[in-house]
Amino acid sequence: MESVHNLYITYEKYIFRYLYSLTLDYHQAEELTQETFFRVVKSIPRFRQDAHVSTWIYGIARNVYLEWIRKKRNQQSAWMRKRKRPLMKKETSGSHSSYHLSDRCS
Repeated sequence: MESVHNLYITYEKYIFRYLYSLTLDYHQAEELTQETFFRVVKSIPRFRQDAHVSTWIYGIARNVYLEWIRKKRNQQSAWMRKRKRPLMKKETSGSHSSYHLSDRCS
């Protein structure tokens, strides 16, 4: 198998382009590319060589991207759950109604 340095030199620009085509964000694609090659280094001992090296690296890149999407979706869901709580509470006493900041805003 090629050295890690040679793998990086050979595949970095292809993996970056792949991840950029998925994210459409230059900086995010750079970050995901770095994470991909970090995982390549960590998992070299487990590479079984039953697939081409490029297929293996693209698979790692795909998994890194899908993990990023899941995290992003979970963060957005958490934010949306918080936003569904009202900013103001309506309090009625007798014939008068008034609005107060909810606990979330205080």
